[in-house]
Amino acid sequence: MKKIIKELKNDSVKENHLKEILQAIGIKKEIKELILKDFLDTEMLQFEKRINDIISQAASQMILESMLNKIKEFWSTQSFEFF
Repeated sequence: MKKIIKELKNDSVKENHLKEILQAIGIKKEIKELILKDFLDTEMLQFEKRINDIISQAASQMILESMLNKIKEFWSTQSFEFF
């Protein structure tokens, strides 16, 4: 369970991913109200695969966002000449 909780602190896990995880494990609290005990009181290991899938999805989305930002940055510096 420590590994799962540690993964939740990953920078790629955004609010929407955390909400999805909370829904999957049955926590009905606002994110700002969460405490560690909320996670420890659940059967998180029962949902380990689903949680890991969401965290993997978050990591993939972060990579895509980074790539898109690089593409935007590249194209924003390009100039075109029309004849």
